[in-house]
Amino acid sequence: MSSPISRDSALGIRRRPVALERLPAGQIAFRFPALEPYRYPEPVRCPYPRCGSRDVLLRQIVPKAVRDPFLRQVMARRYGCLRCGRTFRVYPQGIGPAQTSLRLRHLSLLLYLLGLSYADVPRALRALGLSMSKTAVYLTVRAAGAAVSGPRQRLRAVPAEAGSGDEVAPSRWANRWLAVELGRDMWGDSIVRVDVFQTEDLAALLPWLEQIATAADAQMLVRANRAA
Repeated sequence: MSSPISRDSALGIRRRPVALERLPAGQIAFRFPALEPYRYPEPVRCPYPRCGSRDVLLRQIVPKAVRDPFLRQVMARRYGCLRCGRTFRVYPQGIGPAQTSLRLRHLSLLLYLLGLSYADVPRALRALGLSMSKTAVYLTVRAAGAAVSGPRQRLRAVPAEAGSGDEVAPSRWANRWLAVELGRDMWGDSIVRVDVFQTEDLAALLPWLEQIATAADAQMLVRANRAA
């Protein structure tokens, strides 16, 4: 069985902002497609070169530790080929041989595109109890090849409250236009929230934020200020 950290319901992806009554005015939430830990691709043939036999058999189900905002463990299926005798593993949707889930890679890409540096993305992820190296973030961004045009400005960590200790990972990052907050269950399954400081900036920033959401395969939820 999978070991959830918190609720992980299935989400539909919408490319356009969705107005939700529960979202505060002038704020945007990002959330990612749900990982499906019980959905596995069916192996058609042996994946090894010079074999390709269709005679494969499920031999074992084994636990696999993962780095993900909502899951710590999934189950991998171990198959054996009846022709060549070799084994291979099949993972749930969104999980591969690496420990880092697709959802975590998308989250790191989102944070970078919002304005965090390669070095600061791992610092921000630690606020969620997640680990990812600076090199892994760089490779994720490079592999995505996302071209986002807009007013990207470096985000700086907001100092933690007095008495919280220097070892506490910063969960809030800001520049002159906006602040980015990380946390679980802020709005359902959302883990990233953007606060736009000036109401008049919201309309100007929305096209840029939409590009970022699309590049990171995230759903963007928006509540505009009614008084604007």
